[in-house]
Amino acid sequence: MINLEKELIYFIKERHAVYMRRFLEQPRPWTKDPLLQMYRFCNIYRELDAVTVWIAKNWREKHKDDKDVWFAMCVARWINLPETLDDLGYPKTWNPEKFRATMERRKRNHQKLVNGAYMITTHGDKQPLPEFLTGLFTTLWSRRAELRPRAGDTLKSFTERLASVHHFGTFMAAQVTADVKYTTCLADATDWWTWAASGPGSRRGLNRVLGRPLNAPWSEEEWLFELQKLHATVNKVIEKLGYPRLHAQDLQSCNCEIDKYLRAKNGEGRPKSRYPGGGCVEESSCRRNTKR
Repeated sequence: MINLEKELIYFIKERHAVYMRRFLEQPRPWTKDPLLQMYRFCNIYRELDAVTVWIAKNWREKHKDDKDVWFAMCVARWINLPETLDDLGYPKTWNPEKFRATMERRKRNHQKLVNGAYMITTHGDKQPLPEFLTGLFTTLWSRRAELRPRAGDTLKSFTERLASVHHFGTFMAAQVTADVKYTTCLADATDWWTWAASGPGSRRGLNRVLGRPLNAPWSEEEWLFELQKLHATVNKVIEKLGYPRLHAQDLQSCNCEIDKYLRAKNGEGRPKSRYPGGGCVEESSCRRNTKR
């Protein structure tokens, strides 16, 4: 294993310190680390990201007991842009005509439709994005009785069920689960703290942390087993620092971010998202673990 304290723990500590210094309205620079000054990296805690804060405040918390809040979280994460979500309004029921009309109006007005953080794609379907999303959400709503969380669900079981929907995939399903776990639907999941789904960045990141070849393959089971071991180690360290405990989905993201950070540090490449002016940023739109 590489020097965990020096690399991963350093990154976790310093990235969160950037968030705290900005939150406390301290003057720039918020870090002496040139890479954290120059490039965008996600917050250590997903719940602190600006889009997540908006979703939680405006949709999730107000409707946490809604049995179909999971559907609203699907809409929220595929759109991932507060301005569009505000235009759409919380989808207590599904109205495809209203959705399509709102998206088309924004498109005509040259307004953004979605946040590019997840690199939304129509997966080769030759249709406009509003039509693609209308079809996807209509499918989800029509299958809501089958898909919605149920008694005894774990994060894993709900994610797998949602990922089975055509065009959805495990990555986006896990992003939705990371929101739904804070609602009544999945609050009691037995794997709330310990489960996460891998993605290309977090697989590479865990390889780096464990000293494996960068692109060494993982089975999902092996990856999760090693992530859970790392999870226990990391939480022991950061709790001594007075930081809140990380859940496994947060640590999955940290592995993705340490991959980007070490790639830049080692001269292997640069993160795609650069902070204008070379300073720091509190919110990153760089959750680009996107191969679904």
